[in-house]
Amino acid sequence: MAANEEPTMTIAPAGLPDSIRHRFPVFEHLNYINSCSQGALSESVRAAYQDYLAGLEREGSLWGHWVGKQESVRQHLATLLGASPAEIAVTTS
Repeated sequence: MAANEEPTMTIAPAGLPDSIRHRFPVFEHLNYINSCSQGALSESVRAAYQDYLAGLEREGSLWGHWVGKQESVRQHLATLLGASPAEIAVTTS
C-alpha cells in the first residue's frame, strides 16, 4: 500500500453474529462477554485443539504442520480484512 493510500476493511454483514452463535455452546446458557484470550470457545476451535493434542500423542511436535495452519489463518484474515498476508501479524494476546 502506498503511503498516501487509505487502508480498506471489509465489514461483515449485520446478520453474521446470529448466523454463527450456535457454534459456541457457552451461549446456550450464558451471556459471555469475556473477549480476551479466554473468549467463548467455538466447536470448530475445540475440534482443532483436540486434533492438535491427538497429533502430539501420536507423532510428537508437528511444528511444520502447525506453522502451515498459522499461515493459512493469516491468508484468511487478510482476505476478510481486505489486506495482504504480509500486513497481518498473528501473535499472542
